[in-house]
Amino acid sequence: MKGFKLIGTGLFSNVYSNDTLDYVIITKNDYIKEAIAVNWFPESRYFPKIEELKVDNEYFWKMKKYNKTKKVKGLLNDDDYKFYQELRKIFKNKPIIKNEYDSFNVLYTLFSESSLTDDQKELMLNALSACSNYGSDVDFEISPRNIFIDSGRLILADCFYIISQAEEIRKK
Repeated sequence: MKGFKLIGTGLFSNVYSNDTLDYVIITKNDYIKEAIAVNWFPESRYFPKIEELKVDNEYFWKMKKYNKTKKVKGLLNDDDYKFYQELRKIFKNKPIIKNEYDSFNVLYTLFSESSLTDDQKELMLNALSACSNYGSDVDFEISPRNIFIDSGRLILADCFYIISQAEEIRKK
């Protein structure tokens, strides 16, 4: 892409920007980013705003540019740090799922029975439901590499993914 440099790469997308922009351009190859972009995800400050953008006759996603996060403690406000810690507990306690298509039900139970606040449970269950538009093989992981911190606030950027899409990409 002319005028943009590659600033990040992951399993699902490449991310481009330049020094003058306050946003990034993301290649369209991620069901979850698509779910956010088409407004299936719950309206929340915890999820990034993503919109479709046309550049050089190709379609991409546009998202605010955030700094990468390597550590969390001391950077998040107290409430968001507690939320992050609870999500980490859920992730760490997630059992090995032998049938990937049971993943939705396992995550639903984990979020429902967690120590999250009622509002946080509702948020995560609604996000999980949005992901399931692409299949029941939705998974969840949370670590500093798939979140952002924006002025002390937690942004859940890449915490959900579709297992079959990840496997398909890995085969290529």
